[in-house]
Amino acid sequence: MGQTDKKPISESTDALITDDAEEKLDDLVACRQFGVWEVITLKDVPFDPKQWWFEFSAGLYHFRRLVGEMYHLSPRMLILFLFSKMWGGVEAAVLMHLSSRLLRIIEIGLVKGEVDAHAIIVAVIARLTCVVIVAVLQWWCGKVLPGFKSRIIHHYEILLMQARLNMDLSASLDPSTTARVSSHDGWQAFESIVLFCAEFLTSASQLSLIIHASRTSGGPFFAVLCVAKPLISVWSGQEIWSQACVMNTNDLRYNRMRALESFSSNHYKEDHISANLGSYILKEYKKVSNELRETCTDDVWEQVDRKNSPYSAAASEILGDLPMVYCAINAIVNPTQYSIASIAVLQQSSLTLRYSINNIVDNTKTVRRQFNKLKSLYALSGNSKQSPDGELPYPKSDSKPQAGMGFEIQNVSFTYPGSKNKDSALKNISLSIKSGDLVVIVGANGSGKSTIIKLLTRLYDATSGKILIDGTPTDDYRALDLRQATAMFTQDHNVFPLSLYENIALGYPEQISNSEMVSKAAESGGATGFINKLADGFNTILDPHNTTYSINVPSDPDNALRKKMEALEKRIDISGGERQRLVASRTFMQLNSGKVKFVAVDEPSSALDPEGEFQLFDHLISGRAGKTMVFVTHRFGHLTKYADTIICMKDGEVAQSGTHEELMKSGGEYAKLYKIQADAFASGGDPYENMDAI
Repeated sequence: MGQTDKKPISESTDALITDDAEEKLDDLVACRQFGVWEVITLKDVPFDPKQWWFEFSAGLYHFRRLVGEMYHLSPRMLILFLFSKMWGGVEAAVLMHLSSRLLRIIEIGLVKGEVDAHAIIVAVIARLTCVVIVAVLQWWCGKVLPGFKSRIIHHYEILLMQARLNMDLSASLDPSTTARVSSHDGWQAFESIVLFCAEFLTSASQLSLIIHASRTSGGPFFAVLCVAKPLISVWSGQEIWSQACVMNTNDLRYNRMRALESFSSNHYKEDHISANLGSYILKEYKKVSNELRETCTDDVWEQVDRKNSPYSAAASEILGDLPMVYCAINAIVNPTQYSIASIAVLQQSSLTLRYSINNIVDNTKTVRRQFNKLKSLYALSGNSKQSPDGELPYPKSDSKPQAGMGFEIQNVSFTYPGSKNKDSALKNISLSIKSGDLVVIVGANGSGKSTIIKLLTRLYDATSGKILIDGTPTDDYRALDLRQATAMFTQDHNVFPLSLYENIALGYPEQISNSEMVSKAAESGGATGFINKLADGFNTILDPHNTTYSINVPSDPDNALRKKMEALEKRIDISGGERQRLVASRTFMQLNSGKVKFVAVDEPSSALDPEGEFQLFDHLISGRAGKTMVFVTHRFGHLTKYADTIICMKDGEVAQSGTHEELMKSGGEYAKLYKIQADAFASGGDPYENMDAI
């Protein structure tokens, strides 16, 4: 008899709830397809003037703050910049007015047969003066302005660096703090908003010029014809950019094509060369490219603004030619009221006005985006932390000297921020770590070993429950003090893009100039040997982060220019074990500060050979006095004789705890894991071949 697959009631209910929620969500949004892009907007969103005014007011507040900071940095440069951009707004109208005046004088002189030389010379001088002013301003913008721009960008770079360096891990995973905010955003927002204001000046000045030039031949009506095209285009244009919207490439063929293209980057170079994947990747890329055929892959911004039919495009162009048609008809009906100069000015002014109004309409969306960028910029720079910070110093001023930090974990559960895993990483665990103890945490992958370390070192805060340090909740202490009293050594720690000396010395920044202390830390971490073999020794920088470009350099390997280029682009690499020794040396530098009360060691020796690992652990344990130590490692056999307590984790819970003898006697998870390693050693095999299980 066949079995019928049945889901638990709770799971089925969850599925129904999820489906209902998705159906309700689909009822609230509208989806439109543009080539490979899907644009999702809310349905029937009424215009809310209060919301619009709130956003506009908030944007103006941030813009005023931005201008204030720029004025503080360089008031003279800011004033000159604003003057140059505002002048740019009226420049076209002024030059056109002067040209019109000159042409009118010449035209009258030709009609009368008598030219006013003085008036022509004055008009020419005025025109040339204006041209010189324009040229000087353009030179200034090209020569001096980039320095002012760089200064502003560096100012915001410092603000963002400060915010990101102070940001804890929980905050760094929050989507609101991982928004695409750049130090360039401040300048781009400022420049865009100033140019937007300059466009208003351009439109106003051109409109005034048109009314002045056409006061005897249509006047305001001609001005209305000039603005007809941009106004109609605003009314009939796409409304997507005035709404909240989400855009994504939902075409699976296009996404696969981009994924295949990424194989050509250096990131996957070793993988595709070693597995000889080049022909497969190219074949699949061609296949997907053929499937896409004429499906448009242009940026969504370009596709949304395209006309839906040729009729609307033709009508738009006819509207644009109405001023010229009007001039032609009036020239036939009232030829005496028109001059060549006025027709030229009117035609040119109408084109400039249309262009300016179109810019205002388009830039309205841009300015709104820039306001939002400013909001994100100041939000990130002003609110970088998420975990609460206490006021109590550590160690407490009234406390007696202790052998190290003592921990109490009470009913703690934890789920990683943004995790899609339904199960918690830790589930209601409770345990005690006494001051000065050496604790070894073991368990299978995913059992929660490393998560405990991250909570004890306060990289994260518990989702629920409480953690006490020396009898006081961790939230009550100043986080900076706890960091100073804690040394971490994990396999996830990176080599900094600085000299090897700084890589070690930054374990204790206050003693960065103490070369003797750095050498001692390097020796304890086992890094002295490979550092001394490098040409530049401790001054070696593995990746100098220099930017190099080359043009038309010959491929001849003996060419002097090619040799110079290769020397500039050369990177120094070290092995994984050497990197771990370098990070270990940084940890020993911190341990030698005399301020550390807690040492957390999380899988630090995965790339070390057994001898190197033994030496590392021996150095760590020999410096144990006055410190609590917690080790997380797969290779725990040789640590058990030192451990005061062994904690065995399974599925986010504490399965067992006690000494090695106690746990081996009681059997269970720990005895099973220990036996795997012991049997491998006894049989002469690799005790770590089943690393995924331990």
